[in-house]
Amino acid sequence: MTPISPPVEYGAGSWLRHYQKGVRSESVDVPCGDCVACCRGGHKDFPGVEVGPDDEVPSERTREVDGVRYLAIRENGNCTYLEDGRCSIYSTRPVACRIYDCRLYLFLGLTPEEAKGLDAPDAAKAAMVKFRISEKEPDDAQLLACIRLIYMRLYTSGVSTTIASVVAFHPPTLKAFWAASSPEEFNVYLETLVDYMLRLHSEAKKKITKGGLRNV
Repeated sequence: MTPISPPVEYGAGSWLRHYQKGVRSESVDVPCGDCVACCRGGHKDFPGVEVGPDDEVPSERTREVDGVRYLAIRENGNCTYLEDGRCSIYSTRPVACRIYDCRLYLFLGLTPEEAKGLDAPDAAKAAMVKFRISEKEPDDAQLLACIRLIYMRLYTSGVSTTIASVVAFHPPTLKAFWAASSPEEFNVYLETLVDYMLRLHSEAKKKITKGGLRNV
Protein backbone atom coordinates (compact mmCIF):
# COMPACT_ATOMS: atom_id res chain seq x y z
CA MET A 1 0.00 0.00 0.00
CA THR A 2 1.35 3.40 -0.99
CA PRO A 3 1.73 5.64 2.09
CA ILE A 4 -0.35 8.83 2.11
CA SER A 5 1.82 11.93 2.06
CA PRO A 6 1.08 14.59 4.68
CA PRO A 7 -0.62 17.74 3.35
CA VAL A 8 1.65 20.50 2.06
CA GLU A 9 1.20 23.54 4.31
CA TYR A 10 0.98 27.21 3.26
CA GLY A 11 0.62 30.43 5.21
CA ALA A 12 -2.63 32.24 4.40
CA GLY A 13 -1.14 35.64 3.53
CA SER A 14 1.88 34.32 1.62
CA TRP A 15 -0.29 31.99 -0.47
CA LEU A 16 -2.79 34.76 -1.26
CA ARG A 17 0.04 37.02 -2.49
CA HIS A 18 1.38 34.15 -4.61
CA TYR A 19 -2.09 33.57 -6.05
CA GLN A 20 -2.72 37.23 -6.85
CA LYS A 21 0.69 37.53 -8.55
CA GLY A 22 -0.06 34.46 -10.65
CA VAL A 23 -3.45 35.83 -11.69
CA ARG A 24 -1.84 39.09 -12.83
CA SER A 25 0.70 37.17 -14.94
CA GLU A 26 -2.01 34.74 -16.17
CA SER A 27 -0.11 31.73 -14.83
CA VAL A 28 -0.63 30.37 -11.32
CA ASP A 29 1.86 27.71 -10.27
CA VAL A 30 -0.01 24.77 -8.70
CA PRO A 31 1.78 21.51 -7.75
CA CYS A 32 -0.85 19.31 -9.39
CA GLY A 33 1.23 16.16 -9.87
CA ASP A 34 -1.05 13.54 -11.43
CA CYS A 35 -4.26 15.18 -10.16
CA VAL A 36 -6.82 16.24 -12.79
CA ALA A 37 -9.73 16.85 -10.43
CA CYS A 38 -10.35 20.34 -11.83
CA CYS A 39 -10.88 18.79 -15.28
CA ARG A 40 -13.62 16.40 -14.20
CA GLY A 41 -16.79 16.31 -12.21
CA GLY A 42 -18.76 19.14 -13.82
CA HIS A 43 -20.64 21.22 -11.26
CA LYS A 44 -24.40 21.75 -11.45
CA ASP A 45 -24.05 25.56 -11.25
CA PHE A 46 -20.89 25.71 -13.34
CA PRO A 47 -21.34 26.26 -17.10
CA GLY A 48 -17.73 25.32 -17.86
CA VAL A 49 -14.39 27.06 -18.31
CA GLU A 50 -14.83 30.41 -20.02
CA VAL A 51 -12.95 30.75 -23.31
CA GLY A 52 -11.43 34.18 -23.83
CA PRO A 53 -10.97 35.97 -27.18
CA ASP A 54 -7.24 35.14 -27.23
CA ASP A 55 -7.63 31.47 -26.28
CA GLU A 56 -6.79 28.99 -29.05
CA VAL A 57 -9.83 26.74 -28.86
CA PRO A 58 -11.82 25.62 -31.93
CA SER A 59 -15.49 26.54 -31.84
CA GLU A 60 -16.63 22.91 -32.22
CA ARG A 61 -15.15 22.10 -28.80
CA THR A 62 -16.97 24.93 -27.06
CA ARG A 63 -20.52 25.85 -26.12
CA GLU A 64 -22.14 29.27 -25.97
CA VAL A 65 -24.42 30.70 -23.29
CA ASP A 66 -25.77 34.21 -23.93
CA GLY A 67 -22.79 35.19 -26.04
CA VAL A 68 -20.14 33.72 -23.73
CA ARG A 69 -18.06 30.77 -24.93
CA TYR A 70 -17.18 27.89 -22.60
CA LEU A 71 -15.22 24.68 -23.04
CA ALA A 72 -17.66 21.87 -23.74
CA ILE A 73 -18.43 19.34 -21.01
CA ARG A 74 -19.01 15.66 -21.66
CA GLU A 75 -22.00 13.74 -20.31
CA ASN A 76 -19.90 12.41 -17.41
CA GLY A 77 -19.02 15.96 -16.37
CA ASN A 78 -15.43 15.86 -17.67
CA CYS A 79 -13.88 18.59 -19.77
CA THR A 80 -13.95 17.83 -23.48
CA TYR A 81 -10.14 18.02 -23.56
CA LEU A 82 -9.50 15.53 -20.75
CA GLU A 83 -8.12 12.50 -22.60
CA ASP A 84 -6.40 9.44 -21.08
CA GLY A 85 -6.24 11.19 -17.72
CA ARG A 86 -4.43 14.24 -19.07
CA CYS A 87 -5.26 17.66 -20.50
CA SER A 88 -4.73 17.27 -24.24
CA ILE A 89 -4.22 21.02 -24.79
CA TYR A 90 -2.20 21.81 -21.65
CA SER A 91 0.33 24.11 -23.35
CA THR A 92 -2.46 26.15 -24.99
CA ARG A 93 -5.19 25.78 -22.36
CA PRO A 94 -7.44 28.82 -21.73
CA VAL A 95 -6.36 31.59 -19.38
CA ALA A 96 -9.14 30.56 -16.99
CA CYS A 97 -7.41 27.19 -16.60
CA ARG A 98 -3.96 28.74 -16.19
CA ILE A 99 -5.06 30.95 -13.29
CA TYR A 100 -7.21 28.34 -11.52
CA ASP A 101 -5.95 27.24 -8.11
CA CYS A 102 -7.86 24.65 -6.12
CA ARG A 103 -6.09 25.77 -2.93
CA LEU A 104 -8.49 28.71 -2.61
CA TYR A 105 -11.00 26.22 -1.17
CA LEU A 106 -8.69 25.63 1.80
CA PHE A 107 -9.64 29.04 3.14
CA LEU A 108 -13.15 27.76 3.80
CA GLY A 109 -11.95 25.86 6.87
CA LEU A 110 -13.63 22.59 5.90
CA THR A 111 -12.32 19.09 6.49
CA PRO A 112 -12.39 16.53 3.64
CA GLU A 113 -15.28 14.83 5.46
CA GLU A 114 -17.27 18.07 5.66
CA ALA A 115 -16.60 18.81 1.97
CA LYS A 116 -18.23 15.53 0.98
CA GLY A 117 -21.54 16.84 2.27
CA LEU A 118 -21.38 20.01 0.17
CA ASP A 119 -21.93 20.64 -3.53
CA ALA A 120 -18.18 21.22 -3.77
CA PRO A 121 -16.42 20.27 -7.02
CA ASP A 122 -13.92 17.43 -7.13
CA ALA A 123 -11.01 19.89 -7.14
CA ALA A 124 -12.06 21.28 -3.76
CA LYS A 125 -12.20 17.82 -2.21
CA ALA A 126 -8.80 16.93 -3.68
CA ALA A 127 -7.23 20.14 -2.38
CA MET A 128 -8.44 19.47 1.15
CA VAL A 129 -6.54 16.18 1.17
CA LYS A 130 -3.32 17.40 -0.50
CA PHE A 131 -2.85 20.88 1.00
CA ARG A 132 -3.41 22.90 4.17
CA ILE A 133 -3.64 26.61 4.98
CA SER A 134 -2.33 27.83 8.33
CA GLU A 135 -1.68 31.03 10.29
CA LYS A 136 1.96 32.03 9.91
CA GLU A 137 1.80 35.83 9.79
CA PRO A 138 0.20 38.31 12.23
CA ASP A 139 -2.75 39.10 9.92
CA ASP A 140 -3.40 35.52 8.79
CA ALA A 141 -6.03 34.78 11.44
CA GLN A 142 -8.08 37.86 10.52
CA LEU A 143 -7.69 37.15 6.79
CA LEU A 144 -8.95 33.59 7.24
CA ALA A 145 -11.84 34.77 9.42
CA CYS A 146 -12.86 37.35 6.81
CA ILE A 147 -12.90 34.94 3.88
CA ARG A 148 -14.70 32.23 5.84
CA LEU A 149 -17.32 34.68 7.07
CA ILE A 150 -18.07 35.90 3.54
CA TYR A 151 -18.09 32.40 2.09
CA MET A 152 -20.38 30.88 4.72
CA ARG A 153 -22.81 33.79 4.54
CA LEU A 154 -23.09 33.38 0.77
CA TYR A 155 -23.16 29.59 0.79
CA THR A 156 -25.84 29.32 3.47
CA SER A 157 -27.92 31.79 1.46
CA GLY A 158 -28.03 29.41 -1.48
CA VAL A 159 -25.04 30.47 -3.57
CA SER A 160 -22.99 27.50 -4.81
CA THR A 161 -19.62 26.57 -3.28
CA THR A 162 -17.72 27.58 -6.40
CA ILE A 163 -19.28 31.03 -6.74
CA ALA A 164 -19.17 31.76 -3.00
CA SER A 165 -15.45 30.97 -2.76
CA VAL A 166 -14.57 33.13 -5.77
CA VAL A 167 -16.52 36.10 -4.38
CA ALA A 168 -14.86 35.68 -0.99
CA PHE A 169 -11.47 36.30 -2.65
CA HIS A 170 -12.69 39.27 -4.70
CA PRO A 171 -10.36 42.21 -3.81
CA PRO A 172 -13.18 44.76 -3.27
CA THR A 173 -14.80 42.36 -0.80
CA LEU A 174 -11.60 42.03 1.23
CA LYS A 175 -10.96 45.77 1.06
CA ALA A 176 -14.46 46.43 2.43
CA PHE A 177 -13.69 44.14 5.36
CA TRP A 178 -10.43 45.91 6.20
CA ALA A 179 -11.97 49.38 5.74
CA ALA A 180 -15.06 48.78 7.90
CA SER A 181 -15.01 50.76 11.13
CA SER A 182 -17.05 48.12 12.96
CA PRO A 183 -18.45 44.59 12.50
CA GLU A 184 -21.90 46.16 12.09
CA GLU A 185 -20.70 48.30 9.16
CA PHE A 186 -19.22 45.30 7.42
CA ASN A 187 -22.38 43.26 8.04
CA VAL A 188 -24.40 45.90 6.18
CA TYR A 189 -21.99 45.59 3.25
CA LEU A 190 -22.13 41.81 3.45
CA GLU A 191 -25.93 41.70 3.38
CA THR A 192 -25.94 43.96 0.31
CA LEU A 193 -23.38 41.69 -1.34
CA VAL A 194 -25.40 38.56 -0.53
CA ASP A 195 -28.57 40.08 -1.99
CA TYR A 196 -26.69 41.11 -5.15
CA MET A 197 -25.04 37.70 -5.54
CA LEU A 198 -28.32 35.85 -5.07
CA ARG A 199 -29.88 37.86 -7.88
CA LEU A 200 -26.88 37.20 -10.15
CA HIS A 201 -26.90 33.53 -9.16
CA SER A 202 -30.56 33.21 -10.09
CA GLU A 203 -29.94 34.77 -13.50
CA ALA A 204 -26.87 32.58 -14.10
CA LYS A 205 -28.83 29.40 -13.35
CA LYS A 206 -31.48 30.47 -15.88
CA LYS A 207 -28.79 31.05 -18.52
CA ILE A 208 -27.12 27.70 -17.85
CA THR A 209 -30.45 25.92 -18.11
CA LYS A 210 -31.26 27.81 -21.30
CA GLY A 211 -27.90 26.95 -22.88
CA GLY A 212 -27.91 23.32 -21.78
CA LEU A 213 -25.38 22.11 -19.22
CA ARG A 214 -23.98 19.15 -21.14
CA ASN A 215 -22.45 19.47 -24.58
CA VAL A 216 -19.53 17.61 -26.20
